[in-house]
Amino acid sequence: MKKFLLLSLVFSAMLILSGCGGFTDNSPTDPTETPTDPTDPTDPTDPTDPITKGIGTYNDSAVSGISYVCGTETGVTDEEGTFTFDVNQSCTFSIEDIILSIIASSELDDENATILEDDILVAQFLQSIDSDGNASNGITITPEIIAVLTEGGVDSLPSNIEELNATVVLLQEAAAEENSTLDYNGTIVTAEEAEAHLEETRQELDTQAPIISIAGDNPLTISQDSVFVFPSATLTDDFYPDTNITVSGTVDTSVPGTYIVTYSATDGAGNTGTATLSVTVQDTTVPTITLTDNTPQVIEVGVDSYIERNATANDNTDGDISDQIVIDSSAVNVNLIGDYAVTYNVADSSGNTASATRTVSVTDTTIPELTLLGLTSIDTEINGVFSDPGVNVTDNSSESLVALTSGLDLSTLGTQTLTYTATDSSGNTNFVTRTVNVIDTTAPVVTLNGESTINLLLDDTYVEQEASVTDNSGETLTAAITGTVDTGSAGNYVLTYTATDSSGNIGSTTRTVNVTAGNAPVITLNGTSPHSTEVGSSYSDPGATATDVEDGTVVVTNDADIAVDTATIGAYTVTHTATDSHGNTVEAPRTVNVVDTTAPVITLNGESVVNLVQGDSYIEDGTSITDNSGETLSPVVTGTVNNEVVDTYILTYTATDSSGNEANVTRTVNVIATTEIAFILPNIYYEDIEFERDSDDSEAGHFEATKIDIGSDALFS
Repeated sequence: MKKFLLLSLVFSAMLILSGCGGFTDNSPTDPTETPTDPTDPTDPTDPTDPITKGIGTYNDSAVSGISYVCGTETGVTDEEGTFTFDVNQSCTFSIEDIILSIIASSELDDENATILEDDILVAQFLQSIDSDGNASNGITITPEIIAVLTEGGVDSLPSNIEELNATVVLLQEAAAEENSTLDYNGTIVTAEEAEAHLEETRQELDTQAPIISIAGDNPLTISQDSVFVFPSATLTDDFYPDTNITVSGTVDTSVPGTYIVTYSATDGAGNTGTATLSVTVQDTTVPTITLTDNTPQVIEVGVDSYIERNATANDNTDGDISDQIVIDSSAVNVNLIGDYAVTYNVADSSGNTASATRTVSVTDTTIPELTLLGLTSIDTEINGVFSDPGVNVTDNSSESLVALTSGLDLSTLGTQTLTYTATDSSGNTNFVTRTVNVIDTTAPVVTLNGESTINLLLDDTYVEQEASVTDNSGETLTAAITGTVDTGSAGNYVLTYTATDSSGNIGSTTRTVNVTAGNAPVITLNGTSPHSTEVGSSYSDPGATATDVEDGTVVVTNDADIAVDTATIGAYTVTHTATDSHGNTVEAPRTVNVVDTTAPVITLNGESVVNLVQGDSYIEDGTSITDNSGETLSPVVTGTVNNEVVDTYILTYTATDSSGNEANVTRTVNVIATTEIAFILPNIYYEDIEFERDSDDSEAGHFEATKIDIGSDALFS
């Protein structure tokens, strides 16, 4: 149901409510009502507060004969549909037990109310039981009609056309009975007929024009030559809220003046409402200031000076007024880091002012310099320890900076980027990267379970003990076994255990099984196995001893001279062999690892300390590098020499071989100042001149005549 409350000295308040109120159970109690509290001082039913009475009408045309309960007021509507009510109290309209409408107390907050029953179902019912069947002259529900409905068991609104038809038939049959006192000439009213009658009633009740509200300021002032957009408007109409608004009138923003725009709307009852908007076009446009080169202006502190970039100004009336701009750059301090504002102000002939601001940043924008120590690309073994050569960091601020590094995942094969980042106190950041290749060149380690040499007699049973495999990659590997043992035939059998990781690195070891007719010799290796020797060195095997039950000491030979290549890094196997007088031959292997743990030897070419006169050119003599691996290496030089600034400079030369062994050497360069001594020796003609120095001075130098004119003074320095 809808409520429309129009407060006016001329028009009465009008309330439009639907009959069902949104509650399909037709309960006589409004579920939205809050129970009254006699102790609540705000409760409108408080007996200590005066009760305001109101008068209203119930319409589908005027409806008479229906009961109402409105607070303390009860009764039956008269022929005008009039009822009395307590303001701010709910109202219930009914025909005996048939609830027509329940009006909430919040809807009855004024002393005058008009209810338009716009629920089609309720309207059909009321129009169908109208005593004379003509709703246009009012709807009358007589006591006789109510009595027939009650006796006929009609205690709720018909929910469909069949129930409504049954109600009408009930009244028609009662009126047709002999000696009936019921005056009823009604017929069933369709939904379309009910809606048409409601529209007629709505137009009769609607006597107020729509109210139009224009958004924004009124009167409205806009700038000359601006784009004018008609403001939006909203419409309020009690019965026809969807009425369209039309706008008439024009506004020429190129011509100053006052323009009237009219908004109008005519509702379904023919009521027309209007509202006007007064629009004044005037020159309110401020001049436009355009900064010349409005890119950020950055000045290096203590180095650059402030240079004014200027600006231009234009006005829609005065044109170019750039010469009237007032510039204030007094706040800029080129010797102090910070952001400073340069202001530009201008006014046109109409007094419209404009301003603009340019930000000048005095800053340290020089980034630190980072130089990698060592190689730009380094290989490191998976799951190993990465030895970071680091970086050298210098900054124009002379700060002592430390570079932060990103992390490496040494558990994953592949190429990774190690980033070194340095930031000075002004927030200048620079970085340099080094490529780190996580590789796997390490062969799996195959370790025999049990002895590496097993001696069996003919027809003994050989039991394979297999081997265990570990790999630096963490892979789970199994050793494959090649070779066989035939215990039925005397001989020396070699079993090879081989494991290959996912990078293709192969590790292996062997087990010798000696099958003899008698006791075979037993070989004992001298020294260790595996045994390590430096690449480029000569390898001398520690040898081995052998004993035999029958023969005692047996001669042991080995193939170390051909099995080990000390010029090439890798793992080699030296085989020791012993044969007794019965022909029993046994072998014992020794693993020899040729490794490189020796750092390169780097030697300076030239002097390790160089004294350089300020302004002279520094010539780099370089270095010589040798390495036991035979590699050709080049040094990485860190540090610089500024021959214009007196100071001591350290140059570091670093050499790193392919095994990661590193060596370095340094050269000190002293840039020293020249000393000028001026002598004025008047009246000297064709004579030798001697100079003596009283104090010790390690600085090298010479005297040079800077002016020689015969017959005049001579200047030496």
